Amino acid sequence: MEYPARLRYLHPQSVERRRLTADLILTYRIIFGLVDVCMSDYLQLMSADGDRTRRGCIASRGKNRMSSN
Repeated sequence: MEYPARLRYLHPQSVERRRLTADLILTYRIIFGLVDVCMSDYLQLMSADGDRTRRGCIASRGKNRMSSN
């Protein structure tokens, strides 16, 4: 089977989808202390009665976002 046909058969995830999945997994690991990083450097937790404009989210990405520049 040729490579393009294998790709159509396997339905691989796009790079954007893989990055989103990796971000979600890393966020989970940070929140539950499964990695050795300071959570406040990356995430900012909100109380349950906090900012209602975030539609019930309990965490948002922190003020110190990483950059490749």
